[in-house]
Amino acid sequence: MNAKGYREVLKNHLTDIGSYMGGSDWIFQQDNASIHRAKVNLTWFKSQKINVLPWPSLSPDSNPIENLWGILVRKVYAGGKQFRSKEHLKVTIMKSWEEINIEQLRTLVKSMPERIFESY
Repeated sequence: MNAKGYREVLKNHLTDIGSYMGGSDWIFQQDNASIHRAKVNLTWFKSQKINVLPWPSLSPDSNPIENLWGILVRKVYAGGKQFRSKEHLKVTIMKSWEEINIEQLRTLVKSMPERIFESY
């Protein structure tokens, strides 16, 4: 994905998701990936009056998605499981994703304030 593609995803989905999750009072979080920091995207955020949380350098622990990936990987490779085909791996990933329960996601989301304060 490039900066333009990222902006298209934002245009098509971000305001709807933000409104659903936080009404009109929400802040967007993204890391320092180059497509996120592209001038065209930063300008778009300003034009849409979207508040973006400044992201500290070298702070992967601030992002709960890293923990979610960890949960998924542990489920996929539980017991030292190995895969002989992409299809088997794909099926296992999809099944493991479905097994992640909403309470695990809530716990990650609720941990955000503490993660943010630790980073700043």
